[in-house]
Amino acid sequence: MKQKNEAGYTLVLVLLTITLILIFSVTLISNVLNSALQNQKSEKNIQLDQSSRMGVMYVEKEINSANEEAKKAVIKWLNDLLTTDPIPTNAEIAAKYEEKFRVKLVDQEIISSDNTYRFKIDYISITRADNTLTVTYTIIPSLNNVYAKADPEREKTINIKIQEQNR
Repeated sequence: MKQKNEAGYTLVLVLLTITLILIFSVTLISNVLNSALQNQKSEKNIQLDQSSRMGVMYVEKEINSANEEAKKAVIKWLNDLLTTDPIPTNAEIAAKYEEKFRVKLVDQEIISSDNTYRFKIDYISITRADNTLTVTYTIIPSLNNVYAKADPEREKTINIKIQEQNR
C-alpha cells in the first residue's frame, strides 16, 4: 500500500486559518475603534451644543432682568424729575435707560463669566438706535474646561424696544 505524503499540509492549513482570523479580527477591531471615536465626537458636539443653549437661556434671562431693573430705575428717575423744567426728551430718556441697562448687566456680573459655568459670554456690543437697544453677544461653550472656538453661528442679537414715557 502506498502512503500519501501529507507532511506540511496541516501546517499550511493552520497558518492559513490564523492569517484569516487575524485579518478579520484587525478589521473588526478597526471598525469598533472607529465607531467609538465617532461616538465620542458626537457626544462632544452634543454637549457643546447643549452648553451653548444653556448659555443663551441664561443670558436672555439676565438681559430680561436687567431690562426690568433699568425700566424701574428710569421710571424712578423720571418721577424725581417731574417737578423740574425742562422735561427730559425721549432721546435723554433712551440714553438714561441705556446707562441703567449697562449698569445692571455689569452689576449682575454676566459680562465676565467665571469657571462655574460651562460657557463663557463674550459681549460684542450694546448699541442704541432710535428707541431700540441692540445687545449682540456670543456664547462660547466649554467641555472639561476647554473652550470651543468662537463660532459665528453662536452669535445672538436681542433687540429691546425702549418705551416712550408719557409725560
